Amino acid sequence: MWRWSLHCELVDVERKEQCVAHLSVSTAIPTYGPNFGASLYRVDATNRGHRKVVVRALGLEVVGRGPIVSFGPTAPRHIQDTPLTGTLDDGQTASMYIARAPVCEALISRKGPGKCELVAYCDISTGQEFRGKTLKVNPAELPEET
Repeated sequence: MWRWSLHCELVDVERKEQCVAHLSVSTAIPTYGPNFGASLYRVDATNRGHRKVVVRALGLEVVGRGPIVSFGPTAPRHIQDTPLTGTLDDGQTASMYIARAPVCEALISRKGPGKCELVAYCDISTGQEFRGKTLKVNPAELPEET
């Protein structure tokens, strides 16, 4: 019994010492009064460890094909991305917004108009890379922008 509790405490200490990033990708549509803006992808990386994490890069990639987006100022100016390279304390999140239209155009030109899966990735200063859950998309079904 004593060995088991000691082992559990060591495992807990090891988990607290690790840098852990939780990644997600979702869609967002800003509103301007009664009007809708261009649809966006939102990529979030959250530090779930107990140590600071320095995020060097966030991005999207096609599963099995590699990165498709190099983040630049593709979201509207009034939507603030987290500056990179950025330090995240425990529980803090870095977010990036990307206009969906250029992503869908790139997907169609690289892969064709069929369905594919996107995944968020994050590169931290220790050299570790993290991947999130996949998002199934059909680039041919991009909503009409108004």
